[in-house]
Amino acid sequence: MLIGISTSGNSANVINALTLGKQMDCKTVGFAGQQGGAMKALCDIILAAPSTDTPRIQEMHILLGHTLCHLIETNSQNDVSIKKQVVHEMDKKEYIIRQLGRTKNKKYEAYVVTRIIHLLNDFSIKFVTQQYVTRPQGRALTDLFFPQFGFHIEVDEGQHFNQANIEADKIREADIINATGHEIFRIDVTRSFEDINIQIDDAVKKIKEMRNDSSFIPWDIDSEFDSTTYIKRGYIDIKDNVAFKTIKDACNCFGHNYTGYQRAGATHPDPNIMLWFPKLFPNGEWDNQISSDEEVIIERNKDDKKAKQHVSSHINNKEKHKHQRIVFAKVRGNLGDILYRFRGQYKLDVENSNEEKGLIWRRIKTRVKTYGTKIYANE
Repeated sequence: MLIGISTSGNSANVINALTLGKQMDCKTVGFAGQQGGAMKALCDIILAAPSTDTPRIQEMHILLGHTLCHLIETNSQNDVSIKKQVVHEMDKKEYIIRQLGRTKNKKYEAYVVTRIIHLLNDFSIKFVTQQYVTRPQGRALTDLFFPQFGFHIEVDEGQHFNQANIEADKIREADIINATGHEIFRIDVTRSFEDINIQIDDAVKKIKEMRNDSSFIPWDIDSEFDSTTYIKRGYIDIKDNVAFKTIKDACNCFGHNYTGYQRAGATHPDPNIMLWFPKLFPNGEWDNQISSDEEVIIERNKDDKKAKQHVSSHINNKEKHKHQRIVFAKVRGNLGDILYRFRGQYKLDVENSNEEKGLIWRRIKTRVKTYGTKIYANE
């Protein structure tokens, strides 16, 4: 939410801020006088003091501000536990319905996936349909994934059983296992209906056995995106498929205490490292890329002159431009939501970076240390 305050309703800096806020899809609120001025057209809600006298308008704004704060504090104290519970339940319900909906155009996959989830009947277990997995050569898509167990289920329809696909599936499965250490369980839906259900029962039995392990951590859809979770854990590891809904949540894992943050870079407790939140695809004036195995990032400006300046500045001014970056790439989650996904810690390859290729960043760590929120005392 963006709040603009202007006695006349026409202050140029406030108008500019509200215009930008609308472009960023912010909810906009205006405190103005008289009829609201030019602010009125830019505000979802306009609170206009009915006066032309500047002192009276400003006094009314102060009163409105205190009244809003009182109402917010009162409602928060009285309703937070109830609202929090309802929102959490709705979030998980929406997640599950949307995940199941992704299989609607594949009848056998839809049957297998929904039957497994219904037989488990356990909403402390997270599942992902149509999960991408990084391989040495590109990416693979698995039909059902249980991230708490590193357990994938593949639904094998008729096309999987010609010789070419059998060999391709073997290579693909070996790649996934070698790259992740995960287990793959295959269900052959070309068999009889009874046999399909027996295979499903075997998969459910295996998942329940893993669920009963003492190391099992129940799925909490909110703590999954909460910086506090990773601060307490002491690290972020790529094998945990960590992502945050906002940049500020990622920053707060490294000593910050932001309530909002929208820049593409942020400081790190180690002065030689920065946090980076790039779009790793062509966007605007940038043509950034990440290799299929995620080991290398290329950062380059599309404009040759700017690219030359950018590369030269980063290579020659190590103090200003840190040569190590912890990367949270901006991506779309498998349900279409915007996330900032942890990719690891990268180091600038000075020797191979140049104005033609751009800056070459090579991954050096897949686990990084997190920090509490008392490092930056001025925030």
